[in-house]
Amino acid sequence: MKRILLFIALLGLLPLTATARGTYQTPQDFLAGAFDGQVPAPRVLWLTGDRKTQVKKILGHPYPGLRVRYWLKGARSAWILEETGKDMPITFGVLVDDGRLARIRVLV
Repeated sequence: MKRILLFIALLGLLPLTATARGTYQTPQDFLAGAFDGQVPAPRVLWLTGDRKTQVKKILGHPYPGLRVRYWLKGARSAWILEETGKDMPITFGVLVDDGRLARIRVLV
């Protein structure tokens, strides 16, 4: 789980910018596609203590939330994350399959 958190946190270093505004894909649609329509119950990863410190060190700034919701089914996990873009927040979905990055999508 720590490796996944570290991987997800590293994604925050990627420059995520969108020139157009709007919804590209809803989080619900992203999750449905990630799990073939059978979305598992969400889980919560709390960003406290050492975990919070690690995320801040990796991102170069504190993550805005105290927790990150994710969905796990077998070796596949999906994460809905937010990062601050130039002017507005950017919501993106990350799909990790068997410890490897399978998909990143700008959602909202």
